[in-house]
Amino acid sequence: MTTRWPSFGTPPASPTAQATPSARDASAADRVRSLAVAASAAALVLVPTLGPLLAGTEEGAAEYDTEITPPDYAFAIWAPIFLGTTANAVQHATHPTA
Repeated sequence: MTTRWPSFGTPPASPTAQATPSARDASAADRVRSLAVAASAAALVLVPTLGPLLAGTEEGAAEYDTEITPPDYAFAIWAPIFLGTTANAVQHATHPTA
């Protein structure tokens, strides 16, 4: 069933209409959020990758090989995590209001 508004007036404003920011503020906030997501994604991928290279050390599992150190293939789980994080950052950058 559709609600018909009288022709002499406008429909009442929703209670959230006054609480929502303007379109300009929302897009600025979305850009800031997108930049924050992109910076976080870059840090998540780059810090563990570049850290050992810049410090001149090996990865922790290779440097401290013990009986409980998992095999190298166990660390492959990070590839989909890094890909998913990067895909999320790209999605936020291309569609910041989503």
